[in-house]
Amino acid sequence: MASKIAKFYAGRSVFITGGLGFVGKQIVEKLLRSCPEIDNIYLLIRNKKGHSVQQRLTQSLNSPIFDVLKVKQPQFSKKIIPVAGDVLDDFLGVSDADHNRMSSNVSMVIHSAATLRFDEPLRVAVDMNVLGVRRALDVSKQLPKLEAFVHISTAYSQAHILNGTIEEKVYDPPMSTEDVINLTRSLSDEDLEVLVPHLLKKYKRPNTYTLTKAIAEKLVERERGHVPASICRPAVVVASQEEPFPGWTDNVTAANGVYVGFGTGTIRCLLSNYKGTAYLGMVPVDRVANGIIVSGWQTAINKSESKVSVYTIANDNIHTIRLMSTMMMKNARSNPYSLMHPGRYSWTGFPTTTSNRFLHYVFNRTFLGTKYYFEDALMALTGKKSNKFFKYERSQQLAHLVDFFTCNGFLWDTNGLKKTYQEMNDIDKKEFNTTMDDVDIESFYENWWIGSKKYALKDPACAQTTANTDSLPLPTAIDIRAHTQA
Repeated sequence: MASKIAKFYAGRSVFITGGLGFVGKQIVEKLLRSCPEIDNIYLLIRNKKGHSVQQRLTQSLNSPIFDVLKVKQPQFSKKIIPVAGDVLDDFLGVSDADHNRMSSNVSMVIHSAATLRFDEPLRVAVDMNVLGVRRALDVSKQLPKLEAFVHISTAYSQAHILNGTIEEKVYDPPMSTEDVINLTRSLSDEDLEVLVPHLLKKYKRPNTYTLTKAIAEKLVERERGHVPASICRPAVVVASQEEPFPGWTDNVTAANGVYVGFGTGTIRCLLSNYKGTAYLGMVPVDRVANGIIVSGWQTAINKSESKVSVYTIANDNIHTIRLMSTMMMKNARSNPYSLMHPGRYSWTGFPTTTSNRFLHYVFNRTFLGTKYYFEDALMALTGKKSNKFFKYERSQQLAHLVDFFTCNGFLWDTNGLKKTYQEMNDIDKKEFNTTMDDVDIESFYENWWIGSKKYALKDPACAQTTANTDSLPLPTAIDIRAHTQA
């Protein structure tokens, strides 16, 4: 028995935007490792901070995520072709020469580039998350051999649905594409800053990220033309469960940043609903990559279907906020980060979640804020520099941005991938596992923390890297380009 999915990708080429990001690298690595006969992978990459496209690709391929692949396929990098461009430019900034080259053999486009910052100014969010999708479709519609366009959205695109199930369908957007574009083009930054809170309240959205992602989904449906398209909605993407090894993560953003906050002692508890029973739809990045690859395959082989297929990638109510925060604190204390970590025991006895905003403020803000303020002051008196209070402030900013998601539980229809998984043969079920219910909680959280220390924080105690407390990566809302847009 052979893999039908690997057979499908054999001899085909894929064009990926955002391929140097956290999810993007995982997709690239998985395609090359599990579909060894794939032709080429084209990656949209922009010049950045004086580094050329080729330099950025080389730097990305030095990531530990490719270590397993280097052993199995030492020449894998020859299949990766950089394409100079930018998701903010018309036609993605792709040159005629590069487009002609892709036209000859690209069968699939995976559009991953986006800004994931929750507090992104509306103008920037629209330019990347809405207009960026339109530009990717413009390129895709002129690829004669294209069989599938996969747009990566988010399970929280319909975050206004708090008392019901979020279905796997394209919903009517809160605003039309043209209305939101005209709004950002006609108003000044100052006017938009005043208007945005009113828009979010009107449309019951927590931030500009979820707002623009909802608008972009409808854009895909309306403007895809003849292109077979699907939308993947991953929930909160975290460290890998199995592939290419357990615990892989390279960033300190979103839930990864919350874990780093607990691990460095700059977050003590999370605000949640009663007793922390809300579920957070966390999904390992390797299962997300598998889901995207599988959805692309399904979109291509079912291209005669007229509708846009939607696949939600979320766990089946496994990780409550209380479970997550408790496991994070447990591992942070038992396996401390060598440069900055919480006390092994808490003399306050305060839990890792609370629904009481006053107590949350007292213990998480007042207690920790005072602690790090005086620690920095004492260091200054001895002539030493310390920025622990600054790190604490950044962690608290992140914790505030995720309050909406930790205080509200969501229910998703996830039958799309479940049904597809049941129809896959045994080889593909093993090689492209998309299930979410086979996680061992203890080992998963332990590997996640070890991976965060080693690969994201570069802890000198577990890796031969240079690190110091002043250069510690800070938990923050995801940077506009650092982790998604190439």
